[in-house]
Amino acid sequence: MKTSFIQKTLLTALFGSSLSISSLQAQNPNYAVGDLVLFFQQQGGSNTVYVSLGSAATLYRGTSAGPTADRQKLNIININAELVSAFGVNWATQTNVYAGLAAARSSSTGTGVIDGDQTRTLYVSRPRATVGTLGLADSTPWDVTTSLPYASSGQIIAMGNVLETTYTTAAAVSPTSVSAIDNQNPFLSQGIQGTAFSGFAGGVQQPGSASAFGSFGPAGQVEFALDLNRIVPRLDSETAAVEVSGVQHIGTYEGTVVVSTSGIVSFITFPQYASWVSAFNPPLTNEADRSEAADPDGDGIENLLEFVLNGNPSAQDASILPVLDASGSNFVFSFSRRADSAGPVSQVFEYSTDLANWTAKTPITIPAVPGTVGMVTVGPTTGSAPNEVQAVTITIPKGSDIKLFGRLKTSK
Repeated sequence: MKTSFIQKTLLTALFGSSLSISSLQAQNPNYAVGDLVLFFQQQGGSNTVYVSLGSAATLYRGTSAGPTADRQKLNIININAELVSAFGVNWATQTNVYAGLAAARSSSTGTGVIDGDQTRTLYVSRPRATVGTLGLADSTPWDVTTSLPYASSGQIIAMGNVLETTYTTAAAVSPTSVSAIDNQNPFLSQGIQGTAFSGFAGGVQQPGSASAFGSFGPAGQVEFALDLNRIVPRLDSETAAVEVSGVQHIGTYEGTVVVSTSGIVSFITFPQYASWVSAFNPPLTNEADRSEAADPDGDGIENLLEFVLNGNPSAQDASILPVLDASGSNFVFSFSRRADSAGPVSQVFEYSTDLANWTAKTPITIPAVPGTVGMVTVGPTTGSAPNEVQAVTITIPKGSDIKLFGRLKTSK
């Protein structure tokens, strides 16, 4: 029987303890209190898997709240070896393997703020029903307003667990005889789990499928896709100036953690693009037409570039492409870009004299903020949100060149 404090406080403690975490001393250099932990269980299995994905507040808060709007992280870690070790080489086709997410930094009932999160802020997953749309939740937000004791007392302690005290790696296979997850989050029946997530009707974990869950943007073919919710325990005017806002007891979607069929973990969040691609008439109802690499209107401009250039993926419009003015002593390329594309999308301008050799000339990075950097000038932001734009000009001295071709390359 497991009796140690650390072993007993992984998940049930989220809803049933007021114990302090001050006595916990992290031993694992790859895990710290407040890290977002991805965990796997298998009904009837003998192993579980823990994976530390890094600080929830500083790395995974950003889509609907937080200091930045784009925190997309591809290829965070490859855990295929751990999943094979725990569940066998066919882990990706087993329907009795479950994946979930959870993080909490502090159990204090005071008004402290840590990395912008008030004490007892909880990060927890909600399973997606379908692959859905890149950058948008495919699940309803958690509402724990009527759930006790979370809604009434916020008795959430940080996740002190065997990943902290027993292992030294970011991902670890833990036998059920050691793992705290299996004691505190037991399966009551197929897909129905026990006391640890009693505040979350239906559970926070997603079961595996016999085939890929589907294709999810740059993450490719995925086996698990979990929407990450951030839930604040209270509204506190005393610390409002230093904490990230949120709706009390209602989860806000921060992005989606996916595990590919080859075991690669990524965090997908691109809200600017998702909002843009959903706003057109006629709507792009085909999921394939909404992807960044698609060209549903057939104008030769892929959606990601169309997003940067403030185009319409439902209507052909070559006029949004950069134009050239060669009337003076310089070649001047100009275009307009969406201001909200500057952060999440890398934008590079290349030029050539023969349309074949684009590497002889040094590529020019378009800066993210207005101003002049070298040969590039980004004008001030104009228009109204969310369709604010910036004028961009690239001025290249002619020298001995009598012709010049330019192209804009975008990537995330």
